[in-house]
This record gives sequence, C-alpha cells and structure tokens, in this order.
Amino acid sequence: MSSNSESQIPRDRPAEVLSQAASGQSAARPESVLSRGTGDLPVAIVLDLSQLPEGIVPETLPVAELITPPTGSPAMPPGEVSVPGEHRAAEDSQSLEASPSPSQRDAQLEQEAATAPQIAVEMVPPGATATAATQLAAPPTEPVVAVEIRSCPACGCALPPDSQFCHDCGYSFPDGEVAAVPTAALLPLAEPLHAGSLVADRYEIVQEMSRRLNTVRYQARARHADNRPVILVQQGVGSASGRTVCVGRFTLPAEVGTAWPELGWEIALLEQLQHPNWPRVLEVVREESSVFAVEEAANGPDLWQVFDDPAWTMPARFDLLAEFAESLKTLADAGAIPEYFKPELLRLNERGRLMLTDLSLLVPLPYPARQQLASTPYTPPELVLDAAAVDARSPLYSFGAVLYALYLGHELTENDFERQWTPKPLVFRFPDVPPAYARLIMKTFVRDKEHRFPTEEAARRDRTGWEELASALRSTGRQLSITRLDVAGWSNIGKLRSNNEDAFAVWHGSAGLEETLGETLLAVLCDGMGGYEAGEVAAALAIREIRQRFLSSDYARPLLGELRDYSFDVEACRKFLFDLLREVNQQIYRFSRSPQGKRGMGCTCELLYLHGAQAVIAHVGDSRTYHYSGGQLRQLTRDQTLVNRLVELGHLTPEEAEHHPRKNELQQALGAQPFVEPQTLSLTVQPGDWLILCSDGLTNHVDDATLAEMIQRADSAEMCARRLINLANAYGGSDNTTVIAVRCQ
Repeated sequence: MSSNSESQIPRDRPAEVLSQAASGQSAARPESVLSRGTGDLPVAIVLDLSQLPEGIVPETLPVAELITPPTGSPAMPPGEVSVPGEHRAAEDSQSLEASPSPSQRDAQLEQEAATAPQIAVEMVPPGATATAATQLAAPPTEPVVAVEIRSCPACGCALPPDSQFCHDCGYSFPDGEVAAVPTAALLPLAEPLHAGSLVADRYEIVQEMSRRLNTVRYQARARHADNRPVILVQQGVGSASGRTVCVGRFTLPAEVGTAWPELGWEIALLEQLQHPNWPRVLEVVREESSVFAVEEAANGPDLWQVFDDPAWTMPARFDLLAEFAESLKTLADAGAIPEYFKPELLRLNERGRLMLTDLSLLVPLPYPARQQLASTPYTPPELVLDAAAVDARSPLYSFGAVLYALYLGHELTENDFERQWTPKPLVFRFPDVPPAYARLIMKTFVRDKEHRFPTEEAARRDRTGWEELASALRSTGRQLSITRLDVAGWSNIGKLRSNNEDAFAVWHGSAGLEETLGETLLAVLCDGMGGYEAGEVAAALAIREIRQRFLSSDYARPLLGELRDYSFDVEACRKFLFDLLREVNQQIYRFSRSPQGKRGMGCTCELLYLHGAQAVIAHVGDSRTYHYSGGQLRQLTRDQTLVNRLVELGHLTPEEAEHHPRKNELQQALGAQPFVEPQTLSLTVQPGDWLILCSDGLTNHVDDATLAEMIQRADSAEMCARRLINLANAYGGSDNTTVIAVRCQ
C-alpha cells in the first residue's frame, strides 16, 4: 500500500521536521533539517508541542529529552528550529510529480550538510536526564520534543512514526514496537452532511452510517447511475496545500494520510484487496474541505434473510459463509481485521458474495489498543483485554458468534452467555444439534484463542485457521443438506381375509466417508391379485425381481455405502425405474403362463427411491404414494382403475366412484398384460416432510383428511405406520393393509 508522502522518511537521509505534515498546514510551517552529525547518533524527528492532539503528552511518546531554550534566548515562532545551513522544503503548491527525485534531493541535502555546522541531538531514554552539553548545544527555540525514529528490523529502512508496518517490505510490528500519532488526529473534523445533500452534484446522501475519528460514512445513491446505491466515506482535510500522494489508482491530497484510521488507509487496503467479497473504490472526489471515497454498496439480502429464505439450500448458504471466511484470510494477509461483525452487517453484493457493509469496523494488524471500543457479544475478548494478543485468528470468535446466533434465530444477548465472552454450550442447550454445526461453534466461539481453528495438523498449512474453517463450513453445508430418514413398514391381514397378499421391502443405507454423509432408501410395496395364493406369489415375485435388478445397478451403490464419485441424475433414474417395472412385468407375465403360475395373477407396485433430498417414484395399479408437507397432504400417484378413468373423463363424480361396483377393477397391474406403462415422477423433499406408501386396504377406510391428521400427530415413522394399520382395521379391515411411512428429518 502507498503511504502518506509527508510521513515517509527517505532512506539514508536526515529526518525532517514533520509538524506541518501532522497539522496539514505545511505552507505556514517550513521544514528544518537535523544533520546526521558524526558517530552512531540516532535519526530524530522534531515536533512542535503545541501541535500535539488533545490528550497526548510527551510522557506517552518514545521521546528523547525535552529541550528548553537557555534563559534569555530569543524565542522563535512555534514549530520553527533555527539551524545554520537550514534547508527549506519545496513550495507546497508544487505537486509530488514535479518534486525532485529522491537521489537529487539526497545530493542537494548532502551538499548543504557538508557546509553546515553539525548539530547533534542526543537521544535519552524516558526518565533519564540530558547532559548539560546537550542542552547547551541545542539552538535557541521554543520547547520541542525529539521523537526517535526506528528502523525496520527486516529491511533496515527508516519508518514513519504513524505506521504499524514497514511500507517497503511489509513487515508488521508487534504491539508497542512502534508508537504513532496518526495524522488524522490532527486534522479538522469533517462537517457532517444531512440527508438529501449532494456531493459532486451526483451523489445524494441518504443517511449517515457511522463515524470513526474524523471520518464519516454515509449511505448514498448515484444520481447519474440510475440511483445505484453507494457508500461515501468523508474525511476533512482543512486548507489545501496542493501536494498529492498516489494510492492505488487514485491521487489524493497529501493531507488525507494513509495511516489507520485515515481515509487513505482504507482506500489503499481496498486497492490491495481487489476481492469479490470486499467493495471496490469507484472514485475519489473533493468538495470544499472534505475528501470523499465512493465505494460499492451491498444492496442484497442480509445473512438473516438468506437463512430464512427456503430458496437457499444449505450447501449454498454455507458456501457463502465459506467464501466470506476465505476473504477474511485475504484481509488479514493485507494487514487488517474487522473488530466484529454480525448477521445484519453481512449483505449480498452484486457479485453474489457476502460483504461487510460497515468498513469503519476494520482495524490494522498489529492491532492498536483503543480506549473507545464497542464491546458487543460478537467482539473477540482479546480486542478488549489484551491488544498484543490480537491476530488474524481473532475474528474467528465473531464468526462463531454469527453461527451461534443463526442457530438460535435471534440476536445474541447476555442471556446467551454464562459470563462475559463465555457462551452457554450449544450442545447442552440443544442436545440434538447437528454434530458438524456444533463443532464449528466449539472451534470458533470460545474465549481461549488456542481452542479455535486451526487444528494442529491444519496449522502446518495455514496458521490463521481460515482455510480449515472454510473447508469445515462447506462440509457442514453438505451434511445438513442430507435428508435424514426415519422409516417404518407394517402389513396386516385385516379382519375378513384369511391370507395376506400384500408384500413390502425396505432397504435403507446410511454411510459416511471423509466428512461426506449419505442417506439412501429403496422402498417397494405390492398388493397381490388373482385369487387364493396367486396374488401373494405375484407380489413376492415382483419384490424379488426388483431387488435383483436394482441391486445390480449403479443406483444401489449408495445403499451399499459407496459414496465416492457417485452422481445422481433424477431424469436418468426415472427412466431406469420405468424400464425396470416393464421388465418385471414381463417376467411375472411369463411366469403366469408357465405351469407353476396362474393366469390372471398380478400385483400393484409402489416403488420409491430416495437419495438425499431427491425422491423418484414409479407406480402401477391402485396402491398410492402420498406426500405430506407444510401441513398439506397430496396424492402423488394416479389410481389406474376403470372408475378413476371415468371420473377423469367427467362421467362420474368422486362420490359416485366411491360406491361404484367396479371401483377395484384395475386398468394396469404387473403381470396381468404383456406390457405396462408405469407412471414415474420426482420431487424434492424438505425436513419435516412425510412420504406414505400404502395399499388400498388403507385408503378404502381412511380418507385423506384423517390420514393427514394421523401423520401430523405422529412422533415417528413407527408410530405413524402402526396407527394407520390399526385405524384401517378399526374402520372395517375388509382387506389386507400395508403401510410404509418415511419421515424426512
């Protein structure tokens, strides 16, 4: 990132007096040079005490001795040091581009320093006393304070006092290694703008968002771009000096400054990031005594709305979170972290990424200790308790707090904590929380930073923990998208029959491989027909043939725990089940014509294949498959009977069909004819949905309203299946009754 030109100390040359840079009034306050002198004298910078911001005293700075003029010495104007051979800076109206090159300036200063008397300023540790020789050697002047300028331990370059990292090599200093007084602290406060105000005749202020020091952030709209939402960041700069500094693609007034929390710091950070999760700076404009950065605004739904919207799948939601986690690592690599964030501060931008809407929350790394800090339930404890412990892993706490709040469905309050920064364990409040989700919170939302990501092995690749968190988020999204199944099947002979011609079979597979979970179900229900023994033989034969053919196909791999490299195509599966039932029909038909068979034997068939949240159904006959979702019951299959066809053609009413003497006469059944046309369909199920497969022994006695009520009152698939069988028998039990109940969790 580029830095403020006034703050930079040129390599291998004397330090210049920077009081005019700190105050933003360089035109009225000429610079002076302290010569290198002889020996190993440290480089020094001289500030005018009168220009120190309110609350800053010399004792808080890494200073040498406070030098006072001898008695009777003539006073100089404030901020001016009289040094023989004094070098004055170029006129303030001259731009940076027109200034002499560094080598030319060095040569000029070397020549002047060689002919000028040498003045040495002895640097004395705080608390010590300067020697009398030092005091006598000082030129007569107003009281000044000499501040030690340190060199970068990595590359040896001189460092500006308002920097927490080296602008040459990027080395970041531990907290306290470099003390600084930001230039912005000495600049005038920006004049706040009211709603409706225009900036540069094209940006209309909507409302103020936040403030930090002398920067103000506004929501605005660009009138010249169809009222596109933007963010304006304002900083006051006082009177213009004409000097500029280049920051990325933009040229800023030098008074803006590039040390945090100055506007130039934020612009330089965003210019360095160029990341889809972070806003781009659109332009920089100046109006009167303020400079404005125009930034992109996120105008999409916030994170609460994304998690409330059923259109967003779990993998899609957690992909958003994973991308944001990766962007926070990129942010930390650039030397910044957010103090905190929460769901309503994260919105989708025009690129479909989560974006932090208030960049005033960004702070540099190393983190400068601040007295005014918003201690929220989302604020990492080390930001408040130990600034030296703040690092790239600190925002993991905020991330975990967001996940905790999303699970609760409301903002965090003190009631969600055992004590400050110690949340109540989620697994004790909600013992059935998905383990993958609980682990995310256990590895982020904890007071002790050492208990957060990364794990020991992952730390070898990324010590910040953000890469491991992103991977865990995507894995959790996939696991939460897996529909967990509760399934039960029951069959009963009924009250009037002497044998049971119904048959059913259920194959339920649940597997986990490398954090990938899979739930797969194959359920088959057949209702036999054709008289004594023939019907049950047909039903048993249909189930055997379906099992053999299905288990030899690729669709059986998830049932057998083979999850690797398995992809599921719904339409291909529908065609497969269609062909499967046609083959089974021909097998039963041929058997009915053999000496072991009986003409007219056959069976209905309901076949359900459920992989994850995708259900594929194949149907022949008058058994039924129901879908219960959101309190509504819907019959998915069509009864393939003569009477139902007459109802569809409008020749009979549903009430007349209920009592028609031929209502059980089938148009299609497996084995009755050489060819059948199975009905196939597919749907996506959601947690809380039910799928019910049943024979006509249930639907002859239990209407849809009663069926929906029994499903709604059931706590498990087992309870539902048992109750429906008992209810059919209680209402008459005139036929065999079979039920397969599947509850999606």
